[in-house]
Amino acid sequence: MRLRKMAIACTLSAALTLGSSSVFAASLDDTAGLPGEVSMNKLVSLHVLPASGTSYNPDAALTRGDFVYALTQVLKLNAPKSVKIKDVSSNSKDYASVAKVIGNGLLKLDAKGNFNSKKAVTYAEFSRALAAGLGLKLSWSDRPIDYLFYLERKGVLDIDTDLDAVVTRGAAAVAIDQVITLKGTFKSDSGVVVELKGDDAVVLNNGRENVTYKLDKDASLFLSGQSDDLSSFGPGTAVQVLLNAKGEISFLSGHSLLLEEGSIVYKSGKVSINSTLRNIDLRAVVNPLPNDPNGTFTLKGFGNYSGAGVTFAGGAYVNNQNDEVTLLDLRVAKAEEKPFTVGFNGLTLDFSDDALANLSFKVADDVKITLKAASATDKDQKLTLTELTALQTGNTLTGTVEINSDGFVTSIVATAEKKTENK
Repeated sequence: MRLRKMAIACTLSAALTLGSSSVFAASLDDTAGLPGEVSMNKLVSLHVLPASGTSYNPDAALTRGDFVYALTQVLKLNAPKSVKIKDVSSNSKDYASVAKVIGNGLLKLDAKGNFNSKKAVTYAEFSRALAAGLGLKLSWSDRPIDYLFYLERKGVLDIDTDLDAVVTRGAAAVAIDQVITLKGTFKSDSGVVVELKGDDAVVLNNGRENVTYKLDKDASLFLSGQSDDLSSFGPGTAVQVLLNAKGEISFLSGHSLLLEEGSIVYKSGKVSINSTLRNIDLRAVVNPLPNDPNGTFTLKGFGNYSGAGVTFAGGAYVNNQNDEVTLLDLRVAKAEEKPFTVGFNGLTLDFSDDALANLSFKVADDVKITLKAASATDKDQKLTLTELTALQTGNTLTGTVEINSDGFVTSIVATAEKKTENK
């Protein structure tokens, strides 16, 4: 795992209120292993809370200035007609943000009418603002404990929170992250990675279409809760993305995959891997079959061919979080009782009766061929490929075919039926 250390100047920095030294950064140095690591990195990448270089300072107090900035990024606040703030000039570029928060009652000025941008935020103030932002009418109650009751039901804060305590930047990120989730502040998408394009783009199957998303240069990426690089989000990774105003990925999260190999069978909408039944993500990636590497193969095709007597083998990649199959790397291992034609150029299985495309394979030099006896009094015969090919003249061949992992037919157990004028 490599931590990418990138930073850009805060696009809405404010010399007085929001802190001129703040920047937004990806892959923060001082958050690794902390309970709120994902939230802290997410909010910095989404430009909700600032960092100092690549340091977030999670134990530092959340200032009123930074809290105002976060609130205006997360909530849709109406601009008040006029708010007089003694220590924030109406000509300041930060006045509009502070006025929105004060004018909507989320924070209050002190007795002298000052905002005090550098002052630490207490949980009493914090809970009031978040509760109001989530829909609690402040006219219903002015008691901080009521705000906590409301936020506990929303999963934002615990009822036992000390209202007089100062909110740390780390704790603030976790709570605000939950508010973002509840409000759906940022445009989001989810799906399964189809492919990576270079080192800055992802093709995602979201269940409706394949969408290509560019990666914001300051994006944070987490795989199974660990900061990671884009290269780790290979095809089959189930992911969630949050997008910036440009439609670029600011936050990408997903879960690692487990590879299970062996016999793979489609059963009633599920996948049986070595007799273990698993659910399948309907957005799963299905790789082309090795006998047709330039073609396409789909989940629907997997189900249809399975129902037509085909047994598959290969690998199934399983989401480590929910045990759903998200990628299938299949090969045909066996086809039972199917008509076929054969020659030195290969063998073709006929699926016309199943309304499916035929499947063709190369034949191994040491293929074992058995011709089943035509009657109980006859005996099975061992044939060469030349003999089986010649037998097609005047006969229709049907049988069970086995294919190895290299895509070569290694076994044919066939029956020959005389052709009639109607066949």
